Amino acid sequence: MFMPFKFASLPRRALPGLVLLLAACGGDHDHRPVDSAPPGDDVRAIAVDAQNAEVLLGEVMFVTNLMTLNVAYDLNMYSVVMPATACDNDGTVARESEPDGAGRVTAIDYENCRISLGPDTDLMLDGDLAFQYDSADPASPFQVDARAFVSDLRENQGGTVYGNRTRLDGDLRMTPDPIAGLPFASVSDAGLELAFEYLEDDQSLHAREWRLQDFAVPFAVDLMTGGMGIGARGRLSLTGPDQPAGFIDVDTDPLLSTSMAACPDSGDLTVTGAGDSYVRLSVQHADEAVITTNGNARLIDCGDLLDLADPMAALVIAH
Repeated sequence: MFMPFKFASLPRRALPGLVLLLAACGGDHDHRPVDSAPPGDDVRAIAVDAQNAEVLLGEVMFVTNLMTLNVAYDLNMYSVVMPATACDNDGTVARESEPDGAGRVTAIDYENCRISLGPDTDLMLDGDLAFQYDSADPASPFQVDARAFVSDLRENQGGTVYGNRTRLDGDLRMTPDPIAGLPFASVSDAGLELAFEYLEDDQSLHAREWRLQDFAVPFAVDLMTGGMGIGARGRLSLTGPDQPAGFIDVDTDPLLSTSMAACPDSGDLTVTGAGDSYVRLSVQHADEAVITTNGNARLIDCGDLLDLADPMAALVIAH
């Protein structure tokens, strides 16, 4: 009976060690802008080969973690579970709720609203969110419509201010985890543009952009083990200037899962490109995994996997 409380009360700082592991990555400094249109007709599939296979695999793992942490967890935590009702600066937040007494939020308008998360950590929110629920059940899935929504996290560490900025435009569906509850949720039916930027003292050191089409990030808590599973499915277009141009298709079966080790201990993640070219991550236990590119396999260890997914630890600040 206490498992939902245990997970729901986890601080954001504990998540990288949980969520990132599952997604076969581990870091936590990551927030970027996002856009929400489906790939255009001129976007072509990327041919997966020995030169780009692990780069593409890393992109998928990074997006999986970003959607789980900066999108699902942060959006649910600060807009639904522990909603910001006032700003710690001269920014504004305006909320609309259901009129029937349930009190669930239906719309939020943030305008440069800074929320203090601690003596050295701030979160700046900007943009519009609209929520539509499937039913009156408190655990009901719900649709989120995000317009120019920006989550900008900053943390002062020894005089250096680290930041990740995430932006999304588009629609996605949230299904609260039946064991852990919100802010933990699976994402599905995502059609959006997503962007992320990692900063140090306001200098952008790392930026990525993607377009997600019919995209899902399933998330599940195992009541028996206390571990978690995570994955990604759908079409991912890489749209940033420093990324391979084109789209890839993603599937995770079974989910990458962990029993709280530093890396996933089971699961398969497959990235498919043009002409049925592919790269697959296969995890048998937490100490090693196999990356297979078009039939050619390579053994890697947990450290390799973490570096592949988030080499700059961009997703780790304040998480």
